[in-house]
Amino acid sequence: MKTSMHKQRGLSLIELMVGMIVAMVVIAGAFAAYMGMTISSRDSIRADRLNQDMQTVMDLMVADLRRAGYWNSEATGAPATNPFSTIDTATAGCILYSYDADGSGAISDNERFGFKRAGNAIWSRTSGTSLTDCSNGTWGVLTDDVVVNVSTLTFAAENRCVNGRTKVENADCAALTTASGDNLSERRSIRITLRANPVGDTASTKVLAAVTQVRNDRRIVIP
Repeated sequence: MKTSMHKQRGLSLIELMVGMIVAMVVIAGAFAAYMGMTISSRDSIRADRLNQDMQTVMDLMVADLRRAGYWNSEATGAPATNPFSTIDTATAGCILYSYDADGSGAISDNERFGFKRAGNAIWSRTSGTSLTDCSNGTWGVLTDDVVVNVSTLTFAAENRCVNGRTKVENADCAALTTASGDNLSERRSIRITLRANPVGDTASTKVLAAVTQVRNDRRIVIP
């Protein structure tokens, strides 16, 4: 009785190489997918951080600027003597203002406030001796320039001055025709524009804009 013997064969070198190539392609595809998900997740986190930081700072500026010019005083006579009436936007990227935070009726250093862009960050002022010098006073940083690059911060005054007697309006109180005893009321608004991007990613630049109306009108009595 004859027994048939079959010679056992293994994989050839070519088959092994083909298998290795297929495995490498699969691994490369999986790695590319993983990297794509990682980058997408990183970009999403950075975008969320940018949105959160910008909105938080904008909300803070809008809310605090509404308080500008507040004066806790019952003084009669010429309202133009309000020591808190100045709002200065003469320096690009900076605004200085004050309000009667402690209700004393008199202005003090820690009632002179401001916001400005310095470097690539936004700063707020907690005290100062000047309402025209943006380098004056104590400033604290609000944004992290390692994470967020603030490229633009602007403050534009949008004022309307009304003569209570004639009812005529103008953007500039000095341009109104007045007579002795006239009462002028200056309604003030500030347009804020903020532009920023994640550090190293200018393609993800975001722009926020808001208009805040100062609640305390500036009053002037013509002598």
